[in-house]
Amino acid sequence: MSGNVAVDTLTGKAYTAHQAPLTGQLLNVAIPYNVIASQLLNPWGVTVDHYSNIYVAVGGRVLKYPGGTSVTGTPGGYDDPQIIFGISVDCSGAVYVADHAVHRIQVWPNSSVGITIIGKFNVPGNGSDRLTAPVDVKLDRQGNIYVLDRSHSHLHHPLNK
Repeated sequence: MSGNVAVDTLTGKAYTAHQAPLTGQLLNVAIPYNVIASQLLNPWGVTVDHYSNIYVAVGGRVLKYPGGTSVTGTPGGYDDPQIIFGISVDCSGAVYVADHAVHRIQVWPNSSVGITIIGKFNVPGNGSDRLTAPVDVKLDRQGNIYVLDRSHSHLHHPLNK
């Protein structure tokens, strides 16, 4: 397993993205566990919103369950995510992604437009406005954004959205 777990605070259910070659799965890890989605190519980040919707990062997009709807555009364009590791969702449903491959954090207030809020496309660096291979992004109740930057091995100071 990838080690990424999300807990739904409303229902108490826990979810994880299980990586297996060409057959990745999104799992409810209750005993007995059940498969929510399969045939996911390299699933990674998992989070749950305030309405118990489950989001999983799969390559360069985020899928929302139930349904498996893409909520981050189509991978491949300049503004679209390349390789997403960590994800988070705010109370309005905006999706935040740690775009590991191109050193940035994006917010997707809807499924068609991504906005880079930290970092610069394909320009690694350190400091409050640059990242190198971000691994995760989380939000607190006050709207502060926390980013774990893999290459610099530290948590960036909170930024308010």
